[in-house]
Amino acid sequence: MNNKEKIIDYSLSLGFHQIGFGKVVKFENLKKIYEKRIFLEFENPNIEKHINPEEHFIDGKTFITVALSYDLDKKIKLDENQVKVASSMNPDYHIVMREKLNQLLLFTCELLKCNGKTFVDTEGLNDREVAFTSGIGFYGKSSHIISPYLGSNFNIGYLIVDKSLEASILINNDCKDCNICVDACPTGAILGDYRVEAHKCLSYLTQKKHISYNESAMIRDTVYGCDICQRVCPYNHVAGNGSENIFKIDDMLKLSNKKFKEMFRERDFSWRGYSIIKRNIQLNIKNR
Repeated sequence: MNNKEKIIDYSLSLGFHQIGFGKVVKFENLKKIYEKRIFLEFENPNIEKHINPEEHFIDGKTFITVALSYDLDKKIKLDENQVKVASSMNPDYHIVMREKLNQLLLFTCELLKCNGKTFVDTEGLNDREVAFTSGIGFYGKSSHIISPYLGSNFNIGYLIVDKSLEASILINNDCKDCNICVDACPTGAILGDYRVEAHKCLSYLTQKKHISYNESAMIRDTVYGCDICQRVCPYNHVAGNGSENIFKIDDMLKLSNKKFKEMFRERDFSWRGYSIIKRNIQLNIKNR
């Protein structure tokens, strides 16, 4: 068994569902896209942070990228006193992924006699491009990376190491004439030509601090995130029952900030704070 095979075998033993390897390069192909981008309020407007791995780890040679799949919830009819968050891992995938990646990093660095760093979304480098570069999948019209094996409902994590390994073969499929996610997007954020206007995405609208009257009307039956484009994608299998993502309105509205943090500190929606979640619940009630 060679070193790559050992890393693959160990990553699967940790519970990751797919792994790929890519050459660390600057994503020059994304520069013009970011120059035209309307940055989201919690995004770093420094373009280099999104496209240049050197901004995050010096002398990186290889991306070792992993995918951790999660269940997509079946469409559930909510009671009058219920709201939900979009399909997600519990606890927050950042916590689960980081723990597993730290183990993978220790194993890899000992095996290859190298140095490296773990990445899980928050660092700012475009992780979807990392996943594509590593042969995890191809870009769908929704801008999600679609794996032929997992669909698009997976979370991305990766290592950058200062050791060269053979890159995985790129997956250059496309969505062809399928426009199901384009038609299903409630805000028209998916344009159909492999571009997405992220500032219009319902998931973003549920997370931004300041929301317009027109935007507030778009908040539907979820108070955090949106998984509509994923639930309708033919590559995905909708399997989860969603019970852990459903909450009683009365219970949520009577919380204090302190209690909210205590109860949900390991859930992905907690990072935006109780005030935004509470606002979205109130909009949800108003829009019914």
